Amino acid sequence: MNKFIGLCTGTVGWPSPLGDIGYEVQVIEGVVTTDSAHRVVPDLIACSQSPPHAIVAECKGGSSMDLAQEKKYGELKAANITRVVSVNNEELLTHVVAYVVYDDKYEALYKFTSQPFIVFGDGYVEGRGDFRSAMLERALQRTPIPDTSIEPTKYYPFSHDETIYVIAPYALKGMMLCIMKKDPNFRFNFDEDAAITAILKSTHAYYNRISPKHKKELKKKTKKILKQIYHSNEDFAAQLDKLRSDKPSPVTIQKFNSICKKIIKDFAVQERLD
Repeated sequence: MNKFIGLCTGTVGWPSPLGDIGYEVQVIEGVVTTDSAHRVVPDLIACSQSPPHAIVAECKGGSSMDLAQEKKYGELKAANITRVVSVNNEELLTHVVAYVVYDDKYEALYKFTSQPFIVFGDGYVEGRGDFRSAMLERALQRTPIPDTSIEPTKYYPFSHDETIYVIAPYALKGMMLCIMKKDPNFRFNFDEDAAITAILKSTHAYYNRISPKHKKELKKKTKKILKQIYHSNEDFAAQLDKLRSDKPSPVTIQKFNSICKKIIKDFAVQERLD
């Protein structure tokens, strides 16, 4: 997902052929309902405004095709997509469904669909198949990726499906950022929806583009993890209680940040052991 988002942004050292022609990711894992009441959940929807066009992107890491899902994608119409995206001249919106895959999976997948592919190979990205858009096909001619080690990862760093080892460090970093920025929505209370939202917004670049359902699941899991840390780590709980009880002093904030950093390191060690 991050690689595709990178194609729509100006990440240094990463090609942005889609961003260069006006595409921007608007929706992550949003539900789209077809005219026959079938629900599909594409990984990403990127839109351009001129002309109004949507790329409905399904990211595949494996070698198997979900044929039921493929059938639903075949039913998808532009009018269905306008319910979840924002474009100028909705009545003129057109779209294409595209599978985003690695080159070594392409051969196993392409025979099951007439949809085009965006393929990441060894040091390049390219479009394959009929995108029904000359502009898109020009943009997605084979483009080199000079240094694959700088792959973008910041846009969608974690999801609600991740383990505590992934989410907890981001949640703790989010708390530290909220304190540093004096975010008025963060009031040291994990039961407040606004506080959890502030934490996630500060550390998840594309949080606002996640579907409402997955936002709810991510907030629920983040709250559970932070409460677990609070009840299992006396130092964390003690410093957080001090931050809650009075105007935070620089010393208290510094101690709290040090404890958070230690917990993050401990999670990294535990993850390796597990």
